Amino acid sequence: MSASVYQLSKGEIKLKFNLVLPTSLLVLLGNSFGLGVAVAQTSQQTPPKTSPADVEAAKQKLGSIMAASNMRMTTQAPSNFPVQPYKSNVTQTTFINSTKGSPVANLSICTKDSPETVFQWYQQALKAAGWTLRIPSAKLMAKLGSQGQLFMLDAEKEQQGIKLMCILDKATNGTTVTVGWLKNR
Repeated sequence: MSASVYQLSKGEIKLKFNLVLPTSLLVLLGNSFGLGVAVAQTSQQTPPKTSPADVEAAKQKLGSIMAASNMRMTTQAPSNFPVQPYKSNVTQTTFINSTKGSPVANLSICTKDSPETVFQWYQQALKAAGWTLRIPSAKLMAKLGSQGQLFMLDAEKEQQGIKLMCILDKATNGTTVTVGWLKNR
């Protein structure tokens, strides 16, 4: 199955059926169902004009999709989320988690801080909390061609795993950080 998607703005993807979803939801849903969704940063397009009725219809459609997918979305991480959220200069937070089946969650934060600053903070916080980190080598990151714009790591602790990415938001020179969490079996 293939789907046409394109990036509208920071952290949003427009699906073919005209529903705007946070990038983190699209990636989480895709990864939860083994679709291997990858989202690339693309040039920004001007979003279409949307009426209040269209916005309400999109919200209802999103609610239906979330319920059918056994997912829940809020604007903050719960206090029991095992990864402390970054709090400096935050402009937006989205938290999505499964409500049935395998426990998975995704925390997406937009901040005015640089990707390197956010990544360094997460490295220190995760190490202090007892997580074992795996960070790609500088050589691998150089091959990706995203030096200074993309930082990532995997971490494990007590049968839990996370994947963290800090990506430069070129429109704001800030960062979008995504923390994907799952309970290992």
